Amino acid sequence: MGWDKRGLLILSVLALCLAMSSVAGAASACRSRNGTGVATTGLVLNLADNRASYPEGAVPRYARFELSFDLSVEYLNPYYYYDPEDTPERDPGRRAPFGVDGVSVDAHFVSPCGEVLTVPAFWYRDFRRWRANGREALEPTGEAMWKVRFAPSEVGLYRYWITV
Repeated sequence: MGWDKRGLLILSVLALCLAMSSVAGAASACRSRNGTGVATTGLVLNLADNRASYPEGAVPRYARFELSFDLSVEYLNPYYYYDPEDTPERDPGRRAPFGVDGVSVDAHFVSPCGEVLTVPAFWYRDFRRWRANGREALEPTGEAMWKVRFAPSEVGLYRYWITV
């Protein structure tokens, strides 16, 4: 495996067919940066998708295909995009998060005609909404995870990989 132009390494290469065949539970090795500037080894864990919600597991054209997964490496700020140039040394008075503390997680889909589409992953946590003492409240439910949502624009074989 080699580094791409953004210094990212491919975490996993998986195939999607017309029915987007099952890849649930897959894990693959990667090397990534964890906000400390130190390369670390990590895994895509607990990979699952939503194909079971479609007849015969086939995701229709323009329908939502959703990946859910964990990373074995934790990042200081999963909401902030990784930027190696954005360091505390460059702006010592700033209190906001720095790019070196963030992470960039992307899924790259290759369509049947060969077009490459990059879809950013996002850090997700479900919440329960309720009212308490006349005020609305939110309560986290379940575990936080990474998600990618993609709507295929062509019918046929898709390939994808995830980068960190």
